[in-house]
Amino acid sequence: MAKKRNRITFQCTECGHPVGMSELNPPKDDEVISCHGCGHEFGTYGEVKGAVIEMARDEIDTVIEQTFGKRPG
Repeated sequence: MAKKRNRITFQCTECGHPVGMSELNPPKDDEVISCHGCGHEFGTYGEVKGAVIEMARDEIDTVIEQTFGKRPG
């Protein structure tokens, strides 16, 4: 994911089209996020947000493990 001028963007996994949303006015958690290029649905904003948060946690755990030799918790 990239951040540009108050927008969060990523590429569609199906067609590569950029998918974006406003950071200042994000979708509601129950709104479906889809690609405007091919129509592929990624799930609800709440699901996508949860998956990104989990990926970030995993990445942080990996950095901690590489730095200190063990996973937190």
